[in-house]
Amino acid sequence: MNKIDILYQRIINIRFYLWFLIKRPTSNYYYFLCPYGIGDTLMVAMLAGAFKKNHCNKKICLVVKKTHGDIPDMFTKVDKKLICKEIPNDLDKYNTFSNGSLTAVHPSIYFEKGLLPLLGYKGITLIDLYKIILKIPMDSVLERPVINSKLILSAKHKFRSFNLKKNKTIILAPEANSSGMVNTSFWIKLSKNLKEAGWTVCTMSQNPRNYIKGTIKINFDLSEAIPFSEEAGYVISVRSGLCDLLAFSRANLKIIYPDEYSYGGKLIDQVSIVKMGFNSSTEEYIYNKNDFLTNEIMKHLPK
Repeated sequence: MNKIDILYQRIINIRFYLWFLIKRPTSNYYYFLCPYGIGDTLMVAMLAGAFKKNHCNKKICLVVKKTHGDIPDMFTKVDKKLICKEIPNDLDKYNTFSNGSLTAVHPSIYFEKGLLPLLGYKGITLIDLYKIILKIPMDSVLERPVINSKLILSAKHKFRSFNLKKNKTIILAPEANSSGMVNTSFWIKLSKNLKEAGWTVCTMSQNPRNYIKGTIKINFDLSEAIPFSEEAGYVISVRSGLCDLLAFSRANLKIIYPDEYSYGGKLIDQVSIVKMGFNSSTEEYIYNKNDFLTNEIMKHLPK
């Protein structure tokens, strides 16, 4: 970073600190800052109830990005949310668990080199690291996200507005921020095969560059993701934070993991939806850059 970037980041850090003080934090709450991806925010929310059960009877407030503002509302054990416009980079300053103070909750912050090097080692997954950080039992129960009836109706209305076929639509989700992407040619070939087999195929992507040519462009809010996918019936996605949320949908979810190795194991060892206990019926594949995967996915779809 150059001097201007460093100065700008310091301004953000100060602005964030002052913003939090203006919110008048009280000793009745633990304030958990969720500074990274959708999946990270979701996991903290899922474990909020277990934290309260094991440590306190205090309330929990999640401090989240604007783009993640819908997530705390899905969990009854989360008592409050604060939405911040900017995330500081001096997160190591917020690593003390005490009521009334702000705590940044992410595996990269704790211990000298963080907990991330343990990911994938001897079956250790990302949700395990969050349990370690929060000092709760490894068999703690995860709270499932709950979508209210108003949002369900909104998602159904949006689904119909795209002229999609209920239970005969496949949502392709090729976009990921925290893991690698799958080659565009794979998605193009897969979408072609799906359409030839009679499926309605659409693409969910925030970035227009990741749109799969020849499919229907769609979009939905995080709060609509579960009911929208249930209307479609099927989702095929590269591993992303959205998958953590869709794991709690009744839709048939197929996840493609780039063949990446880091920390203590492969990506699928670190964040497998099945291994983390989110959804045992999720189908998980490793992308191997050949036609085998396309054929394997097609084979597991109803005729």
